[in-house]
Amino acid sequence: MFPYSYAHEKLSIAVSALAIGKGDARSRLGVAFSAIAFLEPSHFPPEHEAEFVWIKHELTKRHPRGDSESREWSIYGEDQSNLNHMTNRSASRVAEKLVDLNYYLQSAYAEWHEALIRSSK
Repeated sequence: MFPYSYAHEKLSIAVSALAIGKGDARSRLGVAFSAIAFLEPSHFPPEHEAEFVWIKHELTKRHPRGDSESREWSIYGEDQSNLNHMTNRSASRVAEKLVDLNYYLQSAYAEWHEALIRSSK
């Protein structure tokens, strides 16, 4: 089984939301985040963990009022404070990083699949 299949699946869903979702970049990013909310850096190859950490940091750096620890990974809260304070330009940068990370995993999956086919012949 492809070692990063869970991240591959969730990022594919997130990128689809970014591409065909309704609204501006911030709105689409909110939907995309729901697909990746439970991913952890360990779901990615070591050389891409930092990219994922950056993405989550950008999406969660503004905590709603209250217990920030329990809401660490939430972009929602009182008035969706994380997205509401993010500019569309910043949202577009985060979306671009999500697409890049997804592209990497798609390529890694294709290579893994081709190697699997070659080894079975």
